[in-house]
Amino acid sequence: MKINKLVVALLVWIVGAALVRSSYGYPALPGQKYGAGTMPFLLGIAGMGMGCALFLQSWNIRGDVLVQLTFQNLGRATWGGLATIIASIAYIALADEAGFISVATAILFSLMWLGNIPPKRALAISVITALLSYVVFSRFLLVPLPSGPIETALWQAILG
Repeated sequence: MKINKLVVALLVWIVGAALVRSSYGYPALPGQKYGAGTMPFLLGIAGMGMGCALFLQSWNIRGDVLVQLTFQNLGRATWGGLATIIASIAYIALADEAGFISVATAILFSLMWLGNIPPKRALAISVITALLSYVVFSRFLLVPLPSGPIETALWQAILG
């Protein structure tokens, strides 16, 4: 698929603006001058800036077609990008019910397996990464992550 760079620039700017807009709804961190929305706000500002820069850079490149579907040159990078989009949608759809650890482990394992990582290594890395991410973000940084049966059992085992 070929997309005109002006369309890509507009989409990058819109996503950045959406991040900035949504960052105002995040709560403040206890005892901090900044809140949980600081990083999304900064990323949104960066996205808006990159969208403007891409727009200015591609202004001279004007094509007749804004979007053109071509399926003849689908390479490894295209399939990787598609797998990432599907993984993001799967996380959004499944995390509230199944919890962060199980969904993150499954997604990480799937993406590593698609990237030709040996299954045993991919499973070990996926489990360790999901557990560490959950502990760091939910307990130390106080980011509210979805809890499921694994998270409940984990904290019951730790806390006694």
